[in-house]
Amino acid sequence: MVARTNSGESKVVDSIKSLIVALFCVAMLTITSQNVVRGAPAAPGNTEGSGIQPGPQQPSDFSGFQEIPLKLGGRSQTDILHTVARIENMPEYQTTVVYLGELPLLSVLASMETSGLERASRIAADVNRLSREHTPAETIQIEYDGEFYSITAGEDVLLTIDQEISLSRTERPSDAAIALQVANRLRRTLGNAVDLDDVPTALERLGKSVTKTTLKLSTTVNGVFQGIASWYGAAFANRKTASGALFRPEHMTAAHRALPFGTVLRVTNLTNGKQVTVKVSDRGPFIPGRILDLSRGAARALGMMSLGVAQVKVEVLKLK
Repeated sequence: MVARTNSGESKVVDSIKSLIVALFCVAMLTITSQNVVRGAPAAPGNTEGSGIQPGPQQPSDFSGFQEIPLKLGGRSQTDILHTVARIENMPEYQTTVVYLGELPLLSVLASMETSGLERASRIAADVNRLSREHTPAETIQIEYDGEFYSITAGEDVLLTIDQEISLSRTERPSDAAIALQVANRLRRTLGNAVDLDDVPTALERLGKSVTKTTLKLSTTVNGVFQGIASWYGAAFANRKTASGALFRPEHMTAAHRALPFGTVLRVTNLTNGKQVTVKVSDRGPFIPGRILDLSRGAARALGMMSLGVAQVKVEVLKLK
């Protein structure tokens, strides 16, 4: 009799336990379901009677769109809006084309010193920077130093026209014609400025001083020395030099360990006889055995970019 009673009580206890477990599972499923529903967006027109309150509505005029830049692939909305230049590498033709939108701006041809890809990328980046900074299109001008034509934007030298720069893979007119077309394409794209009619001539250099150092020199040579010159470029672009001026890779400048800032030097590559006139604006080089660090533009004019160094003769010229 006792055994039966114990057995009955055991069954009742087991039933109660099973009921508690079942109720607990139902409660957990209910909580989970509510959390999922609250975290998910409500279907349009289906919130009424559901117990879910609709969230705040987005303004229809997108008034705050410009306040927080949209990030796409690491680039902000502002960068994307001002990307007017792009490049297309064509290794089969040893050419990289720089485009303004869908129209070609110029082609950078490969040479023994460079593939052209890096230089084209740098040109496109500079054009996009001008667009982001809303640089007035009227500041796009052509400079001429008696040997090379350059496209400038204020004090910035965007590019120098040399044998690597062409209008297209198959079209290579004169340097002056290339400079004029490239400058006008940039002026139209960056602000629809009036086209330039012509390029400056050697005589017009007399009224300009920017990068025209040779016109202000006497023929007096105050000293001559020889040694190994190297060059530096894009990694230091727009950084302050030891003189306080910003480093512009395409400007004709140099770094020397001791010569006063502003000293003008005539540098001759003893391997090929090419010459360039530069102004000391920085300190260096600090590698033993080197006497001069040239800007990229000066190194290109001397034909020493591929090797990185050259045996040079340096003449110290006196300013008038």
